[in-house]
Amino acid sequence: MRVTQPPPPRSPLALGALALVVGLAAATAACEAEPADVLDTPRILALRADPATLSPGAEHAVTALAFAVTGELRWSLCPVAWAPTDPLSCPTGDAVDLGTGNPLVATLPADLDDLWLRCEDVSGVALPAVKRLTTADDTVNPDVVAFTTPAGSLPASVARATSVDLSPTLTGADPDRVVVSWYVTAGVLEPKRSVGAAAVTFTAPDEPGPVTLLAVARDKGGGVGWLEATIEVDP
Repeated sequence: MRVTQPPPPRSPLALGALALVVGLAAATAACEAEPADVLDTPRILALRADPATLSPGAEHAVTALAFAVTGELRWSLCPVAWAPTDPLSCPTGDAVDLGTGNPLVATLPADLDDLWLRCEDVSGVALPAVKRLTTADDTVNPDVVAFTTPAGSLPASVARATSVDLSPTLTGADPDRVVVSWYVTAGVLEPKRSVGAAAVTFTAPDEPGPVTLLAVARDKGGGVGWLEATIEVDP
């Protein structure tokens, strides 16, 4: 088993961060019957800023969770909300180019108190993502540090078409404030979203081979963290 976590200076999706938690219990109930998204095309899944609380004029590190994106990532800011699929939705002349890289360390403008962060694949293959940066004092980045099962740690492999319950281990934020969005490259993982350390069920596909599991944790104040794990499906 390989479990990786992007380096701390840490989405689908970034616009969902604004309305992610109208009520944590309601969010989970609404998605209870939905399986996690299957990752089969290049996507930018989530954006993270460190520190999580916006400090105009200060340096922040921004990191994107990108799936199957091979090109450079470009970052920019806008003082109003914009659509991830429409790069022109930021008023003309108001967008601030931060540069390319992942992660990227950039100095935020000193004269803006509330910003929208955008990350795009310069090749145009992957869908861009946007995230609101806020000055709210309660904004913290949760971290997903492990996946566990009732028997202990996530197994290195599973048999075809078998199911395993797994839970995220969270640090850095109050778990009751965190919604976790789940993604998988094969098989079925459900529900699509969970609250805090609540368990989800992964059912392996019939085909053998490696499967990537991704969990993106979002604190209701706007913080973000994630973890990726690979599990092998035995022949």
